[in-house]
Amino acid sequence: MEIDKRILEDYVERIYGYAVNKTYTDDEADELSSEILLAALQGLSGLKNKESFEPWLWGVAANVTKRFRSCILLQRPHRDVRRSLQSRAERRAL
Repeated sequence: MEIDKRILEDYVERIYGYAVNKTYTDDEADELSSEILLAALQGLSGLKNKESFEPWLWGVAANVTKRFRSCILLQRPHRDVRRSLQSRAERRAL
């Protein structure tokens, strides 16, 4: 039994919300959520039990996030992080 790929559609907004909470900028959240969904789509054929889909998906999200954050931190100077946090907080206050 293969799980229908459309099941991911129900999680797109939740994955994006997760990505927003794990990143510093909106662009990073977009990129991370896309990478999570792509990894989940690629690994979906190996998942045989529909009941274990959600824990599996969040495990995929955690693993992709670890790799993503390590790559991003290597590319970003520390002063940019502070500036990004301030601008995100200002946008949320509006």
